[in-house]
Amino acid sequence: MENIGGALRGMYRDTLFDSVGRLIFDSGWIHNTIVKNGRILLASLMKGEDVGGIYCMKVGKGLAEWDNKPEEASDTDTDLTMPYTSPINIIPEQDIFYLDEITNYKTSIPTSRLEIRVVMKPNFPESNLTSELREFGLFSKDLNMINCVRHPLIQKAASETLIRVVQLFF
Repeated sequence: MENIGGALRGMYRDTLFDSVGRLIFDSGWIHNTIVKNGRILLASLMKGEDVGGIYCMKVGKGLAEWDNKPEEASDTDTDLTMPYTSPINIIPEQDIFYLDEITNYKTSIPTSRLEIRVVMKPNFPESNLTSELREFGLFSKDLNMINCVRHPLIQKAASETLIRVVQLFF
């Protein structure tokens, strides 16, 4: 089948800040995987079904062996390997933005690019503990996975804030 207009793709960037707001880690922009359920969600939206779009982000511990070489997410994955119990709800009006297709800056005009910004505040996902983070995914209202990332260990102290920005290109 011919692919018109290019493939669906995503990128993400993690920035970790200490308790006084100093940057202590920046991953830079890294590729992520839009899974099959994400493509089904798009088809459902195009058909006019009320599927709710991006609803939450789950984060997980993942597997220790990913610290050296993370296993690439498969487009057939449906959940994280070892998710923490509390997902982060995403509020579209404050957390999701269109991006201009030329400048990549935020715009109020609908485009084929989205940016999702999630802030993991102190004591998330575990209160008073250092959390091990190796995976995350965006999920729809009915908790179907849209995209998935597996990465080397990020240790997030309870006092730290992690900002995760995901960009999706359609």
